[in-house]
Amino acid sequence: MKIVSNFLLNVKETYIMEAATYKPSSWPHSIHVLGNGPYAKEIVNQITHPVDTKFHFVSSGDDENILPTMLMVGIANPTIKMAVIEEFYFELEEETFISSVSSKVVIADNTWKTICRAQCVNIGPFTSIGHDTEIRDFVSICANVTIGHDCIIAEYSTI
Repeated sequence: MKIVSNFLLNVKETYIMEAATYKPSSWPHSIHVLGNGPYAKEIVNQITHPVDTKFHFVSSGDDENILPTMLMVGIANPTIKMAVIEEFYFELEEETFISSVSSKVVIADNTWKTICRAQCVNIGPFTSIGHDTEIRDFVSICANVTIGHDCIIAEYSTI
């Protein structure tokens, strides 16, 4: 997997900036963060949240075990409000993935292509952070929802 350092830096700065202004309508007491690397933690650290809100970082694993990990987290924790996905670079093959995760899934960079292959039309809502207008509009149409609901934050995705 190739990542141009300038691109990575820009993406990182964008998400930290937007995460710092992230204010959901209500805060759960426990938030599971999908991803436990430095970017996930740095982004979460920038979010102003109630002192009693606890963040639990869950390893996203690699392209072979991230899918069952996400399914497990989603099913076990139906009130998940946020997840930070660090390297979501595999292609989904199971359409049941999205519909099974009660908190829905994130669109980020190239991830939106993956989500569309998994039939995102019937599942919303989505939160999309750090996207240009074209991708936001595309996601909004495909997911049949308005971007901006309090759901999940994704960091970035690249192939």
